[in-house]
Amino acid sequence: MHVATNILVVGFLIFVAHAFTGIFSRTRIPDVLLLTIIGIFLGPVLRLVKPENFGAVGPVFATVTLIIILFEAGVSLDLDVLKGAIRPTLTLTLTNF
Repeated sequence: MHVATNILVVGFLIFVAHAFTGIFSRTRIPDVLLLTIIGIFLGPVLRLVKPENFGAVGPVFATVTLIIILFEAGVSLDLDVLKGAIRPTLTLTLTNF
């Protein structure tokens, strides 16, 4: 696959993600679920996108994507919910450890 095709696929995925944002906000289904299914479908199933096609940019792209996802999760984090979940989480962790 050529670089232009890879850029086209990534651009299409960004467009689809943006287009489905409104649908996900109305249905309250997480957008990550459908995007993961699309990624699995385009990668391992149809083999349209292969990791080796991204070359040296792949690890950098993955790192930047992870940073953005973690930043968005941190911004939307509710500390009151986190405080309420500490005790059950520690209990479950210590019981299973």
